[in-house]
Amino acid sequence: ATHNPPLFPPPTSSPGSALEGELFEVFLRSIDSSSRRVSSCRARSRVPPPPVFARRRSQRSSSSSSSSHASPRFASPSFVRFDCRCIRIPTPNAQRPPPPPPTPFGRMKLSLAILGLAAGTASAFVNPSSRSATTTAAFSATTRDASSAGGPLSMSTAAAAEAAPFVKGPRIVRDDLPVVYVYDHCPFCVRVRLALGIMNVKHSVRFMANDDIPTPTKLVGKKIAPIFEIPEDDFIMMESLDIIMKVANDDRFGAPDQIAPATGRTDIKAWQKSVQVMLRTLQRPRYVATGLLPEFQQLDGRLAFIKNHQLPPYEKSEWKGDGTDANPGMDMDEKLKLYAEAMAKDPAAMIEDLNAKLVELDDMVYSEHHCSEGGLGMDDIDLWSRLRSITVVKGAQWPEKLGRYMRNLSELGDVPLYDEMAL
Repeated sequence: ATHNPPLFPPPTSSPGSALEGELFEVFLRSIDSSSRRVSSCRARSRVPPPPVFARRRSQRSSSSSSSSHASPRFASPSFVRFDCRCIRIPTPNAQRPPPPPPTPFGRMKLSLAILGLAAGTASAFVNPSSRSATTTAAFSATTRDASSAGGPLSMSTAAAAEAAPFVKGPRIVRDDLPVVYVYDHCPFCVRVRLALGIMNVKHSVRFMANDDIPTPTKLVGKKIAPIFEIPEDDFIMMESLDIIMKVANDDRFGAPDQIAPATGRTDIKAWQKSVQVMLRTLQRPRYVATGLLPEFQQLDGRLAFIKNHQLPPYEKSEWKGDGTDANPGMDMDEKLKLYAEAMAKDPAAMIEDLNAKLVELDDMVYSEHHCSEGGLGMDDIDLWSRLRSITVVKGAQWPEKLGRYMRNLSELGDVPLYDEMAL
């Protein structure tokens, strides 16, 4: 195994460096098992990691649905490799386990359904305009028959059948690719990446270090993400929802109205609010502790995140201060101590609460393809982008429908989950 520098080396020359060094040691011990896991994974790798400036150019065709990422990767027919993280890519010849044999009642149900659908399809050849209504009526009748017979086919099955997966439009590849400047962990950045992936727009992703102030400042005048650039127009803008609206209304990036508008659901918003404190406590220390996210590859980036992102129960004004002598904000030593304590604390009780909340959300999600009735839309862009960060928490258990929803949109939008680096 090659030597890897520690994720949190203590500083050697700064005021309070002794205390800061001790706090780093506490933090390092709290993630020692995860560090060993990462090192072990690197050691077992048969293929050495690519050079820093290597780009994955081979094994990619113009019809590929993957975006152009600036982060170094290794490609094989079945896996994309990011440092020690392997992301499964489905291939046409992938072997799938055979489905379980149907029960006698299942065979009867299937026969009834096929018979009904065949009748509807046959009548559609005679009268094409009645195809949709006839087929729906035939399926509804079959559903009612099976339900009255005491079978498991229910309204949820019918709803799932109506919730067809989103079908991407043709691949959009401009001569000058649009560029999105992001942080990998940022849900607002993920919104833009997910929307571009769903609309099948090939784009370049530039991951900025978390302490990088000059890059965004030169682009838009301040430190912010995401930032979207259209080089062929010499056009740059910020704000995730505005960026998505811009792309959705530009004919060069595909047909309009591919993504349905937001429905204004208050139940999902209330759920997000109810888990905000819990997720900040679980996610924020893990972002910096993995050492794998591109914006936290260097110590300065990790320290910048800790400096600017409070842990509950503290408010932002208490953590960062307001720049005045009366409220200078919390001392950096104290911030490091709180992050170390949050990472070292046994998360079992909090993860149990999180899993219960995921079960609640599973009931709110309409189908494995989109969360609201009416098709894939801005509700999904916002919800999935926030849920993705939960996958960095080891022990989070996804109910069946919600788990499929996460995987389906990850593949559709070409934005990987954090499962393989969860702590």
